[in-house]
This record gives sequence, structure tokens and C-alpha cells, in this order.
Amino acid sequence: MDDDKTRDIRIGNDERGRALDALGEHFTSGRLDHTEYEERVQLAAAAHTRSELDKLFGDLPEPTPFGSGSSAPALARDSSPAQAPRNSVQNAPGKKLIQTLNLFAGGGTLLLFLLLQVVFDVPNAWLVFIVFPLVLGGIRIWSGQAGGDEADYDDTGHLDQAELRRRREIESRRRREFGY
Repeated sequence: MDDDKTRDIRIGNDERGRALDALGEHFTSGRLDHTEYEERVQLAAAAHTRSELDKLFGDLPEPTPFGSGSSAPALARDSSPAQAPRNSVQNAPGKKLIQTLNLFAGGGTLLLFLLLQVVFDVPNAWLVFIVFPLVLGGIRIWSGQAGGDEADYDDTGHLDQAELRRRREIESRRRREFGY
């Protein structure tokens, strides 16, 4: 059968259900963040053709709703625990800056206080304990590293168990909402 014809074949509830299963797997594995998952679930539930579903899985490895025969590129399925997404704070370019600021926050504040108090005899040098952390916090906010999803991952870059349970609950609730 012609590839264009295959891609334009209409799909039914069974195919949509498999797509929701696959999206749920990618969400609980950490490959999709909550926003991406919600967007793709909406599109999968509204899909009418195979090509509409294929578009949702073009950047994801197996599982896909049509298996390895899908026209979307598929990578070998990874059975290892969920890794942090590429755009997470774990791999962000500013991560080194933040790690350095965190290291410097405690020791640097004390060192700066002693330097100001003992060497330069600055009155009210104790204010450094208030001002210095505020400055470091401002740098974190300015660099865009003040929050994010870094708390969802343990030191090895894997989703922690509480976050994994939360994602599974969201995936399960969305499937019930769509009746799949």
C-alpha cells in the first residue's frame, strides 16, 4: 500500500487508546513534561488519521501507537529509569553558575563578613548576612534558575518516586476523562 495512503487512513478509538497509553508511558518516564503531555493528549483524543498521531510521536522513542512499523522515527526502547529531560535544569547552561553560587553562599558570606569586620573594620558588617544572600538570590532569579523541575529529579537525574507516582496519577486521570 502506498505510504501516503497508509498515513491518511482514518483511525478509531482503539488507535487513540494506544496513543494515550504510549503518551502516558512517555510522561511517566519523564520524556514529556506536564504541559507537553496535556497538549499531546488533547491532540491524540481529537486525531482522525494515522498521520495526526504519527506527528505526536516524531520526537519520541518506542512505544508508539503503531509500534516500530510507524512512519514516525523510532528509537530502541530504553528500559532504564526515567532520565531528566534535555531542557531540564540538570543540563541547563547556567547550572554551573548556580552550583558555584550555592557553594559560595555559605562560606563566601562568612568570609566576606570576617574580611569586612576584621580587616577593614567596617561598622555594621553583619548586614552582609542579609545583603549577600539577597544578591545571590537575585542572580539566580535573573539567570532563570530560581525554580524549575530540578526538585523532581534525584542526584542521578532520575525521577524520584513521589514525582513518578504523581505523573502516573495524572496519566490515569486523563485516560479516564477521555474514556480510554
